[in-house]
Amino acid sequence: MIILLYQILFFLFFSCHISDIYGANVVVHDEETFRESVSTSTNSNVIVIEKELNITSTECFSFASKSVIIAGNGRETSILRFPNRHDDDINLLFPSHCQSIELNNLSIIGNIRFTDNTNISFKNVNYHGYFIAEHTYIDRVSKFTLQHSNFYLLPESHQGYRVKNWNLSVDYSHFYGNSNSNMYMLMFEGDEKNTLKIESSSFDGNYRNSGLYCYYGNITATHSSFHNLYNGKGLNGGGAMTLRFTSNHFSYLDFKNNSSEKYGGSILFSYTYTSSLNHTVFTNSTSRTEGNVFNVLTDDSDATRIYSYNITQIGICNDNDKFTTEGAFFSAFGKFHIDIVDYYGINLCHGPFISLEGDVIAKLYNSTFENIYSRNDGPLIKAINPNRDGVNVDVLNTSFHNIFQE
Repeated sequence: MIILLYQILFFLFFSCHISDIYGANVVVHDEETFRESVSTSTNSNVIVIEKELNITSTECFSFASKSVIIAGNGRETSILRFPNRHDDDINLLFPSHCQSIELNNLSIIGNIRFTDNTNISFKNVNYHGYFIAEHTYIDRVSKFTLQHSNFYLLPESHQGYRVKNWNLSVDYSHFYGNSNSNMYMLMFEGDEKNTLKIESSSFDGNYRNSGLYCYYGNITATHSSFHNLYNGKGLNGGGAMTLRFTSNHFSYLDFKNNSSEKYGGSILFSYTYTSSLNHTVFTNSTSRTEGNVFNVLTDDSDATRIYSYNITQIGICNDNDKFTTEGAFFSAFGKFHIDIVDYYGINLCHGPFISLEGDVIAKLYNSTFENIYSRNDGPLIKAINPNRDGVNVDVLNTSFHNIFQE
């Protein structure tokens, strides 16, 4: 009996001690309980959403705890919904004292801002809205993880997802656009030490949104798809990706139905460093001006290098399209090195295969081209405006079939 009493007392003491350190689980069924749980200041706060909870207040809920977990029983049953009367409404704020945030196994409809946190994760979440995650100081390296989640931009939103000065991982997650043009679905900004890793994920721009905007950092994407993405005149970038001052490593990607009003139907490389592109397919990738697949803009520093292996390009040539593209495969301006090995392209239209301006050094090996349609000079290689040495193209073990030139 005495031993049992000691065990009960120990359990009660241990439970109170754990509660003081980690906080308690709060099952939220109404708006007032949610408000109280958000304002409770503890080391750790666990908020459980068991069913659909509709928040009517337009206030921005700011969390007081050092660590927050918002969890549910499933994405279809546990739903946290906020009103969004204006595009710039922020519904949830995680300030700098809230260092760890986990959103798990539920659906959220609303907009979120993260500020100077350390660790953020979305796990098995359906998220309708946008988030902004910013670090004030670039010397702080923190982790942002998106896993097995779906992200839907709200119909009225003109703001995509923005991540600044974080290390971001996107795993088995999917992004869906809305009907507003001239906006990026995901903007990643940082410095050279920040990383963006995309694995087994997809971006669908609804033929309106552009995909990624990356400014500095190391970008890796593999086994992922980029479909139906559009870069309008207001953005001046690539249909699926705009890459500036980045190092890039891409493999086993699928680009389909992407377009740009200006540079790069799928990708714009702007003053990038070393990039590799392997085992990737581009289907119906078009630009109104330069580079159906990609465009390269660089300076005279010779810092940009692109390595391309096992690339397939499938074009859809429509006689009703009267525009001429400089570079049915790609176009470039400046000085850089590019290797193209084991490329296969069919139905390349409506301009020269590659259009080069400046001092580009290109190697084209072990490749096959079928059905090249050109409306201007140089249906295969167009080289103009040398800066110093001019364009240097080395072609080996490559065949061209059916060249049509107006």
